[in-house]
Amino acid sequence: MSEMNEASVQSVVHTPGPWVVRKRNPPSHGYLFGFHIGNSEQRTTVCEVVNEHDAKLIAAAPDLLAACMNIAKSMEDTQIYEPELAILRSVIRKAFGEQV
Repeated sequence: MSEMNEASVQSVVHTPGPWVVRKRNPPSHGYLFGFHIGNSEQRTTVCEVVNEHDAKLIAAAPDLLAACMNIAKSMEDTQIYEPELAILRSVIRKAFGEQV
């Protein structure tokens, strides 16, 4: 992450994972069904969505971000994977709200 703005990466705080998906019962916002994504330990709501597939992808976000950051860090000292590393860095910047 040497090319990324370290201050912005460290200043952004999201709801700690792991996030879990729960089916809303009864559904909210007038939908016929819905899914709640939140932190299981703190009972914090991250969001609610209608589509179950979206809910599962959103719930995986903290784990995906951590994996991308770990892989990017391990690839920093090699030139072989520079195109892939650039993609990872772009995705990480996007996750922290930076324009890509």
